[in-house]
Amino acid sequence: MFNERSHFLIAILVLVAILGIGTVFYHYQEGWSLVDSFYFSTITLTTIGYGDFTPQTDVGKLFTALYAIFGIGIMLYILRYVIGSFLFRRGRDIGKIFFNHSKLKQHEKEIDKQEMRIKKGEKKIKKQENELKNIKKGIKH
Repeated sequence: MFNERSHFLIAILVLVAILGIGTVFYHYQEGWSLVDSFYFSTITLTTIGYGDFTPQTDVGKLFTALYAIFGIGIMLYILRYVIGSFLFRRGRDIGKIFFNHSKLKQHEKEIDKQEMRIKKGEKKIKKQENELKNIKKGIKH
């Protein structure tokens, strides 16, 4: 129903709506400028919280508590989605690197196995050569 682009646009719209709600609320409730209200909303939802602005009204304090509880969760979800989709797209390229690395490791293990087989074969050959020498010695005497 929704493709990746639609999810991304919805996430951005929700983010804008949440910041807009906070901005409008603080502008009218606390009497802050729109810039200060937007700034405070952004600082609150990103959990930076410089402390240079604080709500002074009881309604503003209660709103901030609920705004932070719900807004931070929504913000994290949106950021996870946006960052996750970016990494997923990039991950395909990164995955190729790790996939090749994994293949290399497989080949190295196979080479190690072959080297062990060769060493075992060399030991067998030396043993057989020694046995052959002993047989030859026995025939001469």
